[in-house]
Amino acid sequence: MLASKTLAEHLVRGAIGVAALLGAYQIGPSHPYLAWILAVLMLIVFRGWPVCWITGLIQTISDRYSKSHEHTAERRTTDID
Repeated sequence: MLASKTLAEHLVRGAIGVAALLGAYQIGPSHPYLAWILAVLMLIVFRGWPVCWITGLIQTISDRYSKSHEHTAERRTTDID
């Protein structure tokens, strides 16, 4: 659910989220409304809080790892038959 299709996509989303979070923190005192917009952007690209993004990162890596091992297991099963 939180995983992305590719690891690169997930990392780009993370970079945008961190940039939005840091930007909101930096400009908060002088431009509070823009800071809120950046905070909402951060929530959108993280698909929730940063913990949700980390969970999605783990799922993305896990999905990628399991798919590569499924292909290996299929080849081994085919070779045995």
